[in-house]
Amino acid sequence: MKSLPFLLLALTLIFVCSCREQKINRYDTSRRKQGLWHEHSQLGTLMAYGSYKDGLEKGRWVHLDPEGRTWVTYHYGKQRIKVKYYRSNGNLERKGWARMDYEPLGPHFYWHGRWTFYDDNGRRDSTVRYAFGAPLP
Repeated sequence: MKSLPFLLLALTLIFVCSCREQKINRYDTSRRKQGLWHEHSQLGTLMAYGSYKDGLEKGRWVHLDPEGRTWVTYHYGKQRIKVKYYRSNGNLERKGWARMDYEPLGPHFYWHGRWTFYDDNGRRDSTVRYAFGAPLP
């Protein structure tokens, strides 16, 4: 029973430290984007959010439509990106894989791999394979 005050103090400290607000949209000393990032329209509406590491997108990114609904999600892996597009009713429209090549003229994003397309009700409609952005026969 004597350890109860110590336990309460420890739990309170853990709670207070975990509630610290994470800084958003920050750059490192090399001017690379780092950490949690929010992108807004000129009117101030949230358009996308996700994380950067050393100036490159990492993990999950969510892009929103003008009404604030999820429009596209990206899951950045080491070499591939899992992409999902959603309809305005929230149903999945299409999903598949993409790649991002960082070229001298800038990043090049393209579909690469299997893509599945869904009808308005969210039922699988068709599947197409892509290579470097072009559908395969």
